[in-house]
Amino acid sequence: MRRLIEYNHQTDRSRLVVQAREHLQILDLLEAGDNEKASDFLYTHLDTVRGIKTGITDRSAYKLPQTQPWSLHPPSSTDRPESNRKADPVKYARVETHGATRWAALHDNHFRLLDGSPYDGGRPQGPELAPDDVRLLAPVAPSKIFCLGRNYADHRSEMGYGHDVAPSVFMKGPSTVIGPGDNIVLPPRSMSTHVEYEAELAVIIGRTARFVSAAAAGDYILGYTCANDVSARDLQRGDPHPTRGKGFDTFCPVGPWIETELDPIAGVRLRCSVNGTLRQDASTADMTYDVPFLIEYLTGFATLHPGDLILTGSPGGTEPLHPGDRIDIDIDGIGTLTNSVVSDERS
Repeated sequence: MRRLIEYNHQTDRSRLVVQAREHLQILDLLEAGDNEKASDFLYTHLDTVRGIKTGITDRSAYKLPQTQPWSLHPPSSTDRPESNRKADPVKYARVETHGATRWAALHDNHFRLLDGSPYDGGRPQGPELAPDDVRLLAPVAPSKIFCLGRNYADHRSEMGYGHDVAPSVFMKGPSTVIGPGDNIVLPPRSMSTHVEYEAELAVIIGRTARFVSAAAAGDYILGYTCANDVSARDLQRGDPHPTRGKGFDTFCPVGPWIETELDPIAGVRLRCSVNGTLRQDASTADMTYDVPFLIEYLTGFATLHPGDLILTGSPGGTEPLHPGDRIDIDIDGIGTLTNSVVSDERS
């Protein structure tokens, strides 16, 4: 809520001071649980708070519910109506077995193939398969990949940026996606000589999403996985837009599978090691913009489809990669994504 308020009152600098004062007064009332006063304040000051003329004169239109305290976070799965709760937690994987690509459920280090995709309610069928019987693929084949830049304060600092006035969003193409064990291919040295890793939590969309509120965001999430927002830093800094520096083939490793039960707001530990040396170590609770806010923000202008990815930003500690490097990205509750680095054969 506070992050949404910070974003709203920064979108028009001419109203910054006035809006900030009104926003924080509403926030204080909500956090104190005084919904009655917050409702009256919203009615009285709507033109200032939202910067719009609604033409609505019915005070009851701004009435906030009194049946339960106002929450600044999305409801937990146990707070949602029974029909909206997720099924029992499960890990989903995309695997190759006997020359075919299949969805599978992972349990006790064994895989059971599904009779469809998890987006369509696929269920396990057939015998269990050992890890040696399958090859792990990237757990998604997205139509689009939205990425958030500078979403951790320490990464903003090491990159030399201040606090953004709005989420810094860019996109990667589907051809950047690779899976566990696949190689990250460095561009020819004639194009880039400075490529870095960025360990990130990735969100997988579970059903078509448009104009989704932060409070309802959890109902549109299939799960989470590890991701590496590989970045040609010299091109990122030299080009007017990060698309080229972020968009080389193999520049979005994801995996190893999809974890359906995780709470990034409460905080899960995210680590990245290069050749066995710990380089990044952070908590997802340190994000500037959290996952529910990002889903509300992105679906405000774009439709997200099942399998689409949201990369939520990298903490500090990024450094250059070199041929032969091995990167291990580990997120508590998910697992470890491992990839190696090779040179482009044309280098």
